[in-house]
Amino acid sequence: MTDPGPGKAAAIDASKPKSRWREKLGIRPRSRNRPSNPSQVADQGASSSSSSVNALPLAHGQAPTQTPLLPESASNDPGNGLQAVNSINELWNDAYDDLQTKEPKLIKEYGIVLSKQAQIAKTFTVEQSASKIERSQQITNLLKAKLEEVDQSTWRLRFSDTKVPVKDLMKPVVNTLTLAKDYIGDAVSANPYASLAWTGISLLLPLLLNPSDQAKSLAEGLEYISGLIVQSSMREELYRRRYESDSGQNLVDFQNSHTAYKDSLKELYVRILGFEITSICYYSKHTAFRLGMDIVKWNSWDSLLANIQSKEKAFSEINKVWKDKKYDEECEALSSRLQSIVVDVSGLLRAIENAQKDSQRTMLLDWLSSVDSSKNYNSARSRHADKTGDWLMQKDETFKNWKNSSNSLLWLHGKGSFYYSFNDKLDPDPDTMCCSLIKQLCCRRPNTPRALQNLGPIKERGERPDTESLVDTLIATAHGFSQVFLVIDALDECPLESGHREQLLELLRQIHGAQSENLHIFLTSRKESDIDAAISRLLKLETCFAIDLSVRRDDVNRDIGIYVDKTLAAPKYDFWPSEIKSKAKKSLVDKADGMFQYVVCQFEELAKLGSPGAIFEALEALPKGLDATYDRMLTSIDPNFRKKVFHALNWLAFSLRPLSPEELADVFILDHEQPVPFDESQKLFEPKVVLKYLSGLVILGSENRWGKKRTEIRLAHFSIKEYLVSGRIRDGPASKFYIAETSAHLNISASCLALHLQISETKLVTENKDFPIIWEYAALEWIGHLEKVERSSWSELIIGCAIKALTPAEPIILLLQYITPVLVVLFNL
Repeated sequence: MTDPGPGKAAAIDASKPKSRWREKLGIRPRSRNRPSNPSQVADQGASSSSSSVNALPLAHGQAPTQTPLLPESASNDPGNGLQAVNSINELWNDAYDDLQTKEPKLIKEYGIVLSKQAQIAKTFTVEQSASKIERSQQITNLLKAKLEEVDQSTWRLRFSDTKVPVKDLMKPVVNTLTLAKDYIGDAVSANPYASLAWTGISLLLPLLLNPSDQAKSLAEGLEYISGLIVQSSMREELYRRRYESDSGQNLVDFQNSHTAYKDSLKELYVRILGFEITSICYYSKHTAFRLGMDIVKWNSWDSLLANIQSKEKAFSEINKVWKDKKYDEECEALSSRLQSIVVDVSGLLRAIENAQKDSQRTMLLDWLSSVDSSKNYNSARSRHADKTGDWLMQKDETFKNWKNSSNSLLWLHGKGSFYYSFNDKLDPDPDTMCCSLIKQLCCRRPNTPRALQNLGPIKERGERPDTESLVDTLIATAHGFSQVFLVIDALDECPLESGHREQLLELLRQIHGAQSENLHIFLTSRKESDIDAAISRLLKLETCFAIDLSVRRDDVNRDIGIYVDKTLAAPKYDFWPSEIKSKAKKSLVDKADGMFQYVVCQFEELAKLGSPGAIFEALEALPKGLDATYDRMLTSIDPNFRKKVFHALNWLAFSLRPLSPEELADVFILDHEQPVPFDESQKLFEPKVVLKYLSGLVILGSENRWGKKRTEIRLAHFSIKEYLVSGRIRDGPASKFYIAETSAHLNISASCLALHLQISETKLVTENKDFPIIWEYAALEWIGHLEKVERSSWSELIIGCAIKALTPAEPIILLLQYITPVLVVLFNL
């Protein structure tokens, strides 16, 4: 079996307790013929020698002497076996001494670099009189400090602004860091002089944290050398095991070859140290290299690495004779160790936590997007039934191909089998969506990408970024993550008439066209012609996929059945006999036509029934499809309240922000056609009473706005608004509930102005009196609704009310004049 080469895996698993390093590699305890602790050897040497030993070059401008620190008996008897023990144990130190003899200027320069690094790391103060073991401990302290520094900064590789791919760079860097940390954690007492080699590695690693096109070569070189340093302990242990056994037989068998083994191994150490020290000294002189630019354009790099490889090859030939079964097992253990390395995210998490405390970044992100995306997610998750969608997420091959492909896109189209809560923006635009995605991604980054920082001046000017800048920022923000999954649900709910859907489809094409390998886009919608035409172009690409739910009806029906079972398991259905539950499940699945919302609506009605006969009758008369369901819900509204409900539906469908239950309760009694638009005697006892008049059509949710949590009421599903504004409702039994968008905005604006003028006749804005909750919305948003309508469609009545509201000569000063005086000029009123 050959020695293992550089390792093959990714990073450090900080969540698992470390096992002993020597146990990981299967290295048995040392022979009892030699001291168990290297410090004992050092102490013996110190007591028998009067010279001051300076083994490591740590003082500024000073180089170590070459005097080996050996026990007196070993020094006096070159043929004594104990000398071999000490020499192999201190082989790294001997190699360093040899290099100092050959390259005294280089070692002196390296000493200066180490001293500076020690001062920066604040690890120790160099003392010239320190013993060899003390200086070894000093080097180890510096090594620990440098490794900690690198460990906490490896995330910079992933999240740098450079366009250089770091996927191949991360593996060797993290493997190297992991091997060094293993040494610090477990093996330093077993082989303290190896700190010499690991310190060189630790000083070179920071060069890779700002990746460049050439950095991969350096990273792979360091990974290769780290593997050799790890093997050095195994090879020294093999020497002790084979040459120093109690029987003495091995002394005869290996007497002739042990010198060649040791000398060849030491020469390999010399080449490794020479590579590290020469590289460190060279890079320390060049600021550009310390910044991670053009790291290996240095001509000596390849030749130094080639020297190591040639010496490793020469030693391997000798090692073939020496190696035993135990050595082979250790090599296998090392290979397994490298393959089991996983990512340590502790440094990344700390960096993210620190970034989230950055008030400047928080303000920039809040300016960019005020949308709380967690609302929709949490709402959907609360209604999720376990095991629904497993056929897609776990078994579908198309889904797996999308997930595993680079820069992939998946379009899932059908009749809306997934929940969707239509919040925040009732007329969403692509830029708003893009801003929300940027904010969500950036909140999970440890740093702020330069592209996002560049939006700061736009914020300071009071402007908004253009679409091209947002796409660039989104791609930059996604850079660094292993995988990014963008899920855009209900694409068809983006309005077609406003042109926003066309813009959104073009935006998605641009995002996919950026060719980000880590990006995966998941879209859901019905198969509408414009969406189909746009996405069909992308589906010609190898990494773009589509799933048609109409041909997966059995899977969808199975999911609906699971959801029905979950609903019927709720306490309020405990009194239903099992036969009724079975009948309900079968009827609902058969009539749902693949739509969850249909089932939700039916349960709203079924829950009101209290007898088996009534339930069976309702199940037999279930409407077919959502349109028939909505017709039944609307036509069942008390005729005495239909006008109020219709007015409330106008507001729910087209208000410029979600309303609170208190605001909607005010809207419910607001009628701009009456002499007294807002009659307080008609106010509901409790705001939530309004829900009973809109049963099944609305839902409640919570939202944090301006630092305060508030309850909001909205349409239960986008399909309700779609039906209310469609031509289908005009030709059916619920035609009186048809809503035209233009009429809705004019209706809302007129109601706002009527309320505003009514209040202005009786109350000063500075008075401490109770105002209708909806008045703030009316005062601030009436002009926004007028902006949605062409000027030619404004009625004379609305224009007159607007002029009256904005006229400064009115005896009562209106709040609106303080808020928006510029509107008088803007609209020429």
